[in-house]
Amino acid sequence: MTPGRYRASPAWAVPRRTSLAAWRSFNTTLDEIFYDVGALSPAERAAMVQHTVPEGAVLVVFSRAAARAIRHLTPLGFVAEQHSGSAAAVDTVVVA
Repeated sequence: MTPGRYRASPAWAVPRRTSLAAWRSFNTTLDEIFYDVGALSPAERAAMVQHTVPEGAVLVVFSRAAARAIRHLTPLGFVAEQHSGSAAAVDTVVVA
């Protein structure tokens, strides 16, 4: 085992996965209540599901009229991009 990293014992692997799946399902339900996830296309939803560790992520979501893909950045990457002017300035921020 790598020092400083937690590794679940094989005996807990199945209950851990089951528990995580239940929490993710609950979180998805909360997302549907508090956010307009229905406005996302099926392709956008599929792309969002691929992020297994979304905590601390910055998602840049464009209007449907812009026809641009959702961008997934680290907080540092987002700040660096906004300071450099290499991308369009973000004018609205939502913290979940």
